[in-house]
This record gives sequence, C-alpha cells and structure tokens, in this order.
Amino acid sequence: MNRLPVLARADVCVVGAGAAGCVLAARLTERGGRTVCLVEAGPDYGPHDAGRWPADLLDAADCATSHDWGYGVDVACRVVGGCSAHNGCLVVRGTRADYDGWAAATGDAGWGWAAMEPLLERAEAAIRTRTYTPDQVGSFTRLALEAWAGLGEPVLDDFNAVDAIRGSGLLPVNRVGRTRWSAAFAYLDPARDRPQLTVLADALADRVVVDDGRARGVVVDTADGAGVVEAETVILAAGAYGSPPVLLRSGIGPADELRALGIDVVADVSGVGRELADHPCVHVRVTASGELAAMLAEEDARGILTHVQSKLKAASSHCEAGTFDLHVLPNVGWEVDGAGRRTGRHELSLIPVLLQPRGHGSVRLQSADPAVVPVIDQGLFRDRGGVDLAIVREGIELARAVAAAEPLGSLLVGEAVADPLPEQGWTLFHPVGTCRMGRPDAPDTVVDPDGRVLGVDGLRVADASVFPAVPRANTHLSALAVAEAMAERLEA
Repeated sequence: MNRLPVLARADVCVVGAGAAGCVLAARLTERGGRTVCLVEAGPDYGPHDAGRWPADLLDAADCATSHDWGYGVDVACRVVGGCSAHNGCLVVRGTRADYDGWAAATGDAGWGWAAMEPLLERAEAAIRTRTYTPDQVGSFTRLALEAWAGLGEPVLDDFNAVDAIRGSGLLPVNRVGRTRWSAAFAYLDPARDRPQLTVLADALADRVVVDDGRARGVVVDTADGAGVVEAETVILAAGAYGSPPVLLRSGIGPADELRALGIDVVADVSGVGRELADHPCVHVRVTASGELAAMLAEEDARGILTHVQSKLKAASSHCEAGTFDLHVLPNVGWEVDGAGRRTGRHELSLIPVLLQPRGHGSVRLQSADPAVVPVIDQGLFRDRGGVDLAIVREGIELARAVAAAEPLGSLLVGEAVADPLPEQGWTLFHPVGTCRMGRPDAPDTVVDPDGRVLGVDGLRVADASVFPAVPRANTHLSALAVAEAMAERLEA
C-alpha cells in the first residue's frame, strides 16, 4: 500500500456513491464520530441547489442513459447518486413475506418485516415520496385503471399497503415537481458541509488492500494515476454489478476463478458473484389510435407517465398464500427509427414482470483490469421445471387481456404482440444477490447479517448485492433501507 500515493485517510471508506453509498455517508457522519471518504467512479455535480446537474438526470419523466456503465445488459448510472439519479422514480415496498424471508435466510430477525418497515418509512420520507391522486394524472393512466377494474381487479388506494396483495393502483414516486429526488439530494446534500466527510469522485475502485487478513484501504484509479484511500473499515456499496468485481480483484471469491486470472487468493468465498437475481420481463407492444396517441402526448407534456401498476398471481404460481408473483405495468416511451433516433411519436407497451424468479445468474471477471467490465450472465428462465417461463407467459396473456378491455381496447389498433422471450437482456434493472447475505455456514453466503465479508476483517458490503432474494418491488427503496440498517449495525 505504501508504494502508491495516499489520496485520503478516513475511519471508513465507502466505495460507491449510489443510493446505498449516499445513505451510508450521511448516516455515518451525522453523529460526528467517524471520518468517511466516499469514493465514486463517476462525476460529482455537487449539491442540487448549485445548478450544475445535467437536465436528463433531473428529469423524473424519463430514465436517463447518459452516464451508463456500459455493462451491456442493464443501464447502470456512473455518477454520484448512482441509479437513483436516473431511475423511474417508483417507490415500491416489498411484501411482508419478502423481508421475513430475508430473516429466515440470515437467521437474523432484524431483516424481517417488523424491523424493516420503519426503515422503509424513513427512506420514503428522505426521498420525498408522494402519490398522485386520480385527478392529477392524465387520461391514459385513468383509462388503464378502469380497464383493470373491468377485469375484476380492485383499485388500490395505497399500493404499498401491507395487505394490498392484488389489484391496480397509482405508484408512489420520489419527485419534487418534475425533478427526480435522488439519494444524492436526499442524503448526501445535507451531509456535504460536514468536516468529517470527503467525496472523492472520478475515482474508479480497483481493489481492497488486505493485510494480515484485514482490510486496510482501497486502491483507486484517477485521472492522475492510481492511489490509495486508507481506512480502518471498508464498505462496498457499488451495487450488484459493481461490488463483486471489487471483491474478486481483491482476491476474495471462488479460488479457482481467481487463480485462472492470476489473482492471489485472499479468501476463498465461493458465493461472490453468484446468485444474481433480477426481475425478467417482456414487452407486449400495442399500436395506439390517434386519440390515444394524443392522450400519451398530453401525459408526456405533464411529465407524469407509467405511474400505474398491477399486482397479480399467476395460476401456475408457487409463491406463498396471500402474495403475488407478477406486476403488469404500461410503459410509454419514444418510438425510434432504425438509426436509434426518436421519431417524435410515442409507443406503448404493457410489461409483465416476474417478481420471484427461480433462475439465477452470475457476475464474473474477464480481466483483473478494473476498466474492463465484468461478464454478466442474467440466467433468465433457466430454473428447473420451467416455472419462470410459464408465469411470464401467463403475464403476457394478462397484458393482452387488459389491452383488449374497455375503455382501453377501443383506443388501440390491432392486436397486442409480445416480443420474443430472451435469455439475456430484458429485465427491469433490479439486480441483487451477488454478495448474498446469509448464515455464515450456508453455501453461497458472502456476508453475514451485519454485512461483514466472510474471511476478511474490516470489510463489509451494504447494497442490493447482499439481498438474500429479490423483493416483489422496485429495489431502490429496499436498497436505501438496507443501507440505513447497515449504518445502524456499524454504529452499534
């Protein structure tokens, strides 16, 4: 470590300034006891009020792609705020069964619903969550709710209510006016002036320095060359695609894979990069009539799109009683031509989403060079028995049914057509599980219930990669709550 220049010293180095990293930086410095260096591979545009943020990262009506990592199978944002700076602003909780399942997988009641509910509420408040009322949304959104109601699905007043297990409703969102209220604004901005916090942006984390079985810091690459952030505790918060490569380059992971890449083995932890789970989905495309196209343009002008969603249970479901395994949501986007240019017309699709996938994938290194993106195998539809595929096919039929239901059906032209089901690429961008949290003696466990990496002292992971299973929800809110919990556990 002494051969490289020391860029910073802190009690805690947090790697990754995405949703989880912003929470950790804020919570660990608010009591004044610890110094924290927050390392981010992308740029830092400063506080919201400074006015330096790019317009696409602020606009809550459209998901941005300008700061993409280039993983090829996902859109992950390389900037302070991470995916919370470019996502769809949907604030959705998992079910009671999801978090109670985490408690069972870890043997720690602190990951169950009773403990997680107040943390979810805290995160919802921090990111300024709100729910539109029917009179605040556009005509198309109201038509979609009416169409589901016509199929016998109840309208949910509170989509996140613990007993809301079937039906359609308007989704809570984290937006202020038309601005996406990211974790950077919600958590990091209030902490920026604290003297114990340092933000080191445009610094790509290479590996954790481990000496005599303990993490001592992080090697990072900057425009001025490589350097070290020295720290007593290192917390990885680089996400399900970002945290495993840092561990692997540090010599922590499956020993045979590390040796094949010429990486010295520090700790043989077979689960690193395994158990990747996401929400597979498929686009069921429809053609809008002129009348419906005008409605979509109206909603686009108001900046309120696709904030209605349905919870459904497939007939072939194997999930728990009183739960569900499908979301179906409309997606309004811009039509593009063969060159990828917007045509000026909107396109509409209905998207069935599998919420409890049984197939799992992996994240592996193809090189020890941190500039080379990892190999991501999503593992879609590879479960034994083909249950995942059967449920998605049921979702396609449900999407076609609502497309044909009035008052929506008469505003569409022709039949709804489903895209081919892919083995790679179509997910809802909710990767989890690649540094899985579990009982220390369980296979594929990477971190214990406190986020401590097996076999290495002073090293933790605290992001969506530790989820024991993907929740039946967008993962942003759960990632914030996990980071809140991990900060409390480190402080305890």
